[in-house]
Formats: sequence, structure tokens, C-alpha cells
Amino acid sequence: MSFKELRELTGLSKTAFSREYHIPLRTIEDWESERRNPPEYVLELLEFKIRIILSQQNFGKENK
Repeated sequence: MSFKELRELTGLSKTAFSREYHIPLRTIEDWESERRNPPEYVLELLEFKIRIILSQQNFGKENK
């Protein structure tokens, strides 16, 4: 999964993602435009965290 796909999965704007995950906006712009690539471990950790958050949100919706 690309960084952009991962960010879009959260539904956050670049600015909001930057604030939420403490990644400089310029870095996000570089990663999404493929001027630079994030380290693989960063993508894996972000994906892991985002999937946990999304599953918790879905779990909360199912139990209301």
C-alpha cells in the first residue's frame, strides 16, 4: 500500500494527517509526489496503527 493510499484510508487531509501523526507536511507532500519514499518500516508501522484505529472505530459502531 502506498503512503497516499494509507493516508486516504484515514480520511484525513494532508494537514490533519501531519498533525495527528507528527510528520512534517513537507515530508508528506514529498512522499505522496514520490520525490522521496518513506522507509518501509514507517509504512508498516503507520499501516499497523491505522488498521487498529479503524477496527476499533468499526467495533464501536457495531456495539451501539
